[in-house]
Formats: sequence, structure tokens, C-alpha cells
Amino acid sequence: MAVYVQEPWSAVRKVRLFDEDYRRIFNRSVTPQRLFLLDLLDDVVRANRNSLNNELKAAFASVRFTLNYLVSSVVRLSAAGRRLLETPEDFLPAREAEVRQALSELASEVVDTVNFYVSEKQKTDELFDAKLAWSFTNRLQSISLCAVSLPRSVRVSTLTRIGSGGKGSTFDRR
Repeated sequence: MAVYVQEPWSAVRKVRLFDEDYRRIFNRSVTPQRLFLLDLLDDVVRANRNSLNNELKAAFASVRFTLNYLVSSVVRLSAAGRRLLETPEDFLPAREAEVRQALSELASEVVDTVNFYVSEKQKTDELFDAKLAWSFTNRLQSISLCAVSLPRSVRVSTLTRIGSGGKGSTFDRR
């Protein structure tokens, strides 16, 4: 829900997952390879939990899906990143270590960006609640803009290191 449907705010709502939106989420595009990639991405996000500020750590159950969404949004910025999300079987499981490393670096940058965003919002908005920000689409859009604004050099250098077995870079700038 958070990565492919791009609605992380709904990912924690079981009624949405298994009733209202079931067919939209669990359709023919769900493949074992995509599930493998989602599990890999989630592992990377969970590994970055301790880097979150304390409020976000306390709300990790809901923040986790937003972080998955934000990392996938950064990956989606390049053509090759979109290819990873659409056809993960081109990369996994054969290149799992390299994909994990690239996603891990991006997740670390996203977590730093989210921590900075929360810190700045708390300074300027006394009503801002970091635990609730993830459930409002307008706040999520602001956070998303910060995350996808990571310097292009960070995104490109992280994603271009993975080769595709003689076919050029897996996450190239194409």
C-alpha cells in the first residue's frame, strides 16, 4: 500500500487493506519478486529506526510505512529506479547485497531529512505533532517534497554504483 499504491497513511488501516481496497492492492501486479523487494526495503527502513528522533521512534508502527513510501519516492526519481520497482526480478535475488546497500544509503538520507523536517516544524509550529504528521496527506506531501529534494548527487551516486551484469548501471540516469 505504501510503496506501490503510494498511500502510506492507509497502510496501517486493516479495513482498508483487507476490505475496501483489497482488489486495488492485491491485484495481478503483485508478484513474488515485488514482495521480495518490499521485504528488503522494509528491512532497510527498520534497520534505520534507531536513527529517528525519539518521537518518531515511539510512533514507528505508522512512521515505518511512510519511510518505505519516501525511500521508494526517491528511488522512483530515476528511470532505472522505476525499473527496479516495476521489474525487481531484473535485480533480485542475484544482486540483493548491492540493492540492499543502495537502499540502505537512501533510507539513511531520508531518515536524516525527516528528522530535520520534524525538528524545523517543531520550532515554527507549536501544534505540530510528529506522531500524527504521517496520517495527514498535506503534511505527508511536505515531508515528501523534502525527501525527494535530497541533492541529486546523493541520489545518483548511491544508485549508479549498482551494475546490471554487463547491461550498464542498474540505477543509471536514463
